[in-house]
Amino acid sequence: MSREMKAGGKLVASIAALVAGLAYGLGGTFNKMVATTGFAVGHIAIEQFLIASIILAVVTLVAYRRVPALDVCLRLMGTGAFLGATTLFLYYAIAELSVGQAVAIQFQYVWITLAIQCVVERKRPNGWVVLCALVIIVGSLMGSGLADEIVAGGLNNVSVTGLLLAAACSVSYSCFLYLNSKIAVEEPPLMRTLFLALGGAVVASIAAPDFYTGACDVVALIPGGMLMALVAVVLPCVCLGLASRTLPGGLVAVLTADELPGAVFSGWLLLGEAITPLIIVGVVLICAGIVVSEAKGKLVSAREAVDGSN
Repeated sequence: MSREMKAGGKLVASIAALVAGLAYGLGGTFNKMVATTGFAVGHIAIEQFLIASIILAVVTLVAYRRVPALDVCLRLMGTGAFLGATTLFLYYAIAELSVGQAVAIQFQYVWITLAIQCVVERKRPNGWVVLCALVIIVGSLMGSGLADEIVAGGLNNVSVTGLLLAAACSVSYSCFLYLNSKIAVEEPPLMRTLFLALGGAVVASIAAPDFYTGACDVVALIPGGMLMALVAVVLPCVCLGLASRTLPGGLVAVLTADELPGAVFSGWLLLGEAITPLIIVGVVLICAGIVVSEAKGKLVSAREAVDGSN
């Protein structure tokens, strides 16, 4: 494969990671909107994964007419279990906090994913990626509104339960991102997403088994479940599948950091959540971290191309 094709593949993978992050940010806001209509968090999570699984099963069977080996299916479902846990933790956190605050704490996945990659693969992360991760973490604390709370006199008005749930979300999402970059990456993204969604559905069902006993109006939840399935499962997982074929898990974690800007601005537009100057500065820092990481990557690719032509 030529260096030009590799560079083009990295660009597509980077764009896919950015789209995945944005989709997750919108998903948090949409979940809060659906929950305000009276549906329980666990029921929303189950329905979004079930609908996503049905859509993906139809598409993949028509497109590929095969399924992976059983061990591959089980490993993908195991990875999807972390996605299901991430979804539940985030949605329960959003019920206690603003969307921006919950996503900001979840943003610790940026450095946790880097740490997992460093420990498991026994290699030091790229210095630029670490720097960008630090910038994004600082930006996330500002962009969430948590910095405003601290300036105003502490975090007394912030739910401790919500903070703990969001922290648990960051750990489970880090595990998902790392495993997603390692397991069955050769399989088509749509097929991978099918089994990720099935794994997520199993975990969500364990957390809210009353979904199947008539405690939820399944039919009435279909519109909201369809929206969540497409925005919070199908689109981001397919995009992460594309990104994981080319990029390491640590860089994918950095690039998906546009989740917070998406969550903050969609929360402002659709839920009326406040945006302050500190929040805007934080969002700018996050965007800067993403741009710098991408610019550095392109610079390295350009140098490699020049060296290769000499």
